[in-house]
Amino acid sequence: MRWVLCCCFSLGVASLSNADAIQGPVGKGADARIFAQPTLFSFKIDLSPEDAASLKREPRKSVPAKVEVDGREFARLGVHLKGAQGSFRPLDEKPALTLAFGKFTPGQNFFGLRKIHLNNSVQDSTYLCEDLAGELFRRAGVPAPRTAWATVELNGRKLGLYVLKEGFSKDFLAVHFKNATGNLYDGGLHHEITEPLELDSGDGSPDRSDLVSLAAAAQEADLKVRWERLQRVLDLDRFISFMATEILAGHIDGYSLMQNNYRLYFDPTSGRAVFLPHGMDRMFYEPQAALEPTMKGLVATAVLTTPQGLAGYRQRLAELSEKVFNPEWLTNRIDSAVRLLAQVEPLVARESQPLRQRIVARAACAKAAAAKWR
Repeated sequence: MRWVLCCCFSLGVASLSNADAIQGPVGKGADARIFAQPTLFSFKIDLSPEDAASLKREPRKSVPAKVEVDGREFARLGVHLKGAQGSFRPLDEKPALTLAFGKFTPGQNFFGLRKIHLNNSVQDSTYLCEDLAGELFRRAGVPAPRTAWATVELNGRKLGLYVLKEGFSKDFLAVHFKNATGNLYDGGLHHEITEPLELDSGDGSPDRSDLVSLAAAAQEADLKVRWERLQRVLDLDRFISFMATEILAGHIDGYSLMQNNYRLYFDPTSGRAVFLPHGMDRMFYEPQAALEPTMKGLVATAVLTTPQGLAGYRQRLAELSEKVFNPEWLTNRIDSAVRLLAQVEPLVARESQPLRQRIVARAACAKAAAAKWR
């Protein structure tokens, strides 16, 4: 059964659960109805013994699976395990999964999405951080994947609650950019833009010259020239918002602080790079964390060590503290999700309380500290 919690929205269960709606048009992003309110799906995944054995040997290699979502069957979609050092779990435990609906059956999709992730949330006992942080980034003007939730059963074994997240695909890019054909790079595990990042998708130059140009601009020694070069190759407004939101939300394992958990899209329309947040399950931990910490990411350091970049960062952080990082909507969002998720995972209600307190404290700290920059 799928549970849908109706807050100020009029959409009900019936309009989401019919068989026709679950398979939608692709290429323009997901049907927004599944993200318009807290939504919980039920996934049953069946693997053959041979394919289960394959995933144990090669967890990142997709195998075909039969999947049932709220009574609707999908035949032969691709499944592989995902996760980095902290979140990866083997198949016999509580694995994080990537589902590619069109991998073995072209045209098959889930509400218009061809790829989704089922995150095991082993680093976030609230199951809420990815959702809250994603919405925070989007309100700050930075593209971020949307989320719902799911219960998962794998070969008859009930694995419990998961965070359902849309994948970084052309479907996602089409929601946020006029042209979704640019190069999309995966930052990988603590990889900098000076390294040969993995190309996820894109029809841009295959020689990674776009990465080279961005890295060269960031490494320019002359501060005036650096700023001019960065303006040509980097969406500076979005990057400053990206950086400020990472710091406000305490993305301790993100690009700015750790050169980790990010995607990089080269927008063909503007000709500039856009950083996208990823891996947001460890957020909102330290309310008193510095608002001007030492940055490790090359581009973050390059921007903040220019007079224009530092002034822009301070101004944007003050604006976000005042207008976006508002504890009222954040805690209301927590309450709405908890009312839904506690039905299948009662611990969410208890675990969400410290998170709520940290968010309120962080908002107060940021607003007070940023007041001098207004």
